[in-house]
Amino acid sequence: MIIVSGTFRMDPERIEDWRCHASAMLAATRAEPGCRVYSYAHDAEDPGLIRVYEEWENRETLAAHFKTQHMKVWREALEELGAYARNLRAYETDEGEPA
Repeated sequence: MIIVSGTFRMDPERIEDWRCHASAMLAATRAEPGCRVYSYAHDAEDPGLIRVYEEWENRETLAAHFKTQHMKVWREALEELGAYARNLRAYETDEGEPA
């Protein structure tokens, strides 16, 4: 399994504009083969911080995700909205165990 986790930042005054694009991206990505979890979280204490968390079956399904049309549209929207300080990492892991 591949876990993608990280953050990006944007002007807090653009968050509502971002939400429209995020909803479309979430729906399209969650329908992709190999996507287990795909989520964004607007940080409660830092209004310009967006947290990202994803789970993918394998590297191949993640690589296919990067080539989708909705990913192209998403990247263009983030650029237009002025998103910055993108810091995402992919980790290969097993299924884990209950904590």
